[in-house]
Amino acid sequence: MTRLFTRVAELATLPALLIVTWWFASERSTSPYFPPLRVIIRALFDWLPDGFGRDVMPSLINLLSGFALAVVVGIALGVLLGRVAVLGAAFSPIIEFARSIPLRRCCPSSFSRWGRRIGCAFWSLRWARSGRPCWRPSTGSAGLIPVCST
Repeated sequence: MTRLFTRVAELATLPALLIVTWWFASERSTSPYFPPLRVIIRALFDWLPDGFGRDVMPSLINLLSGFALAVVVGIALGVLLGRVAVLGAAFSPIIEFARSIPLRRCCPSSFSRWGRRIGCAFWSLRWARSGRPCWRPSTGSAGLIPVCST
């Protein structure tokens, strides 16, 4: 039990020190881009009751339902192809060819298959990872408009 406590204490020391340092280092900040940690935590707890269900849950539901569907279909097809030798032999060249294609090369065909909305979501995430802006300034007073609007 003491080894477990020691290990947990070792793992928690650095994050705790970083948070305490952040708290005191940002306390006098007046920048809207780097607010004090207490303001960030207050905004988080103000957002959590409504925002989690509104913003996070639909994404989690999409993620988990897609994963569940992929698991069920993948296992069912795998068992079917493994049990029926004729089907396994017939689809083996297609499966081996598909395994050799990098996943990034499958994206354009998935855009044409499922439409722009999924492509827009993908490119939004892709641009976010690359550091380039996904939004451009609008000419009107509305503020920002998405680059890949549908």
